[in-house]
Amino acid sequence: MGNSAATIQQSNIQLLTRIESVTGYRFKNLQLLEQAFTHDSMRVGNHNAATYQRLEFLGDSVLHYTITKYLYQQRLMANEGELTIARSNLVDKVKQREIASTHGLADLVAFVPGFDKTRFSGNHKFVEALISAIHQEGRVEQAKKSIYKLWDLTYSTNKTIY
Repeated sequence: MGNSAATIQQSNIQLLTRIESVTGYRFKNLQLLEQAFTHDSMRVGNHNAATYQRLEFLGDSVLHYTITKYLYQQRLMANEGELTIARSNLVDKVKQREIASTHGLADLVAFVPGFDKTRFSGNHKFVEALISAIHQEGRVEQAKKSIYKLWDLTYSTNKTIY
């Protein structure tokens, strides 16, 4: 990955715009967004290349906190066990894989040339990296808004969310 927005392949500009559209967040630092979609295979030949993993680490916590607080506020009569099950269903890799698929996140992932993308099943990891990138720039409130938008969460008491 390069050091400027100009290094983003032209074919990815529309995809990046789409991600900004589906998250509701417009990135100022496209390098941070590139990092969120850079697979570890890109470290071949450059062991210091920034990849999604550190962002995924933070994004996991931001996602869990946001979903936990949402459920706590929306499910006033639910006990701890019910809340835990609901949270697990909303943050697990199946749900994140669904979100990645729905929004075409796999198309944004940069792999080292020659990497067999068909053998990679971890596209859900880039959802957390994206959340973290938004958190890094837009802070907690913007990350929360983006999670709500990606997960299609509302404050409606009539909506089943798991």
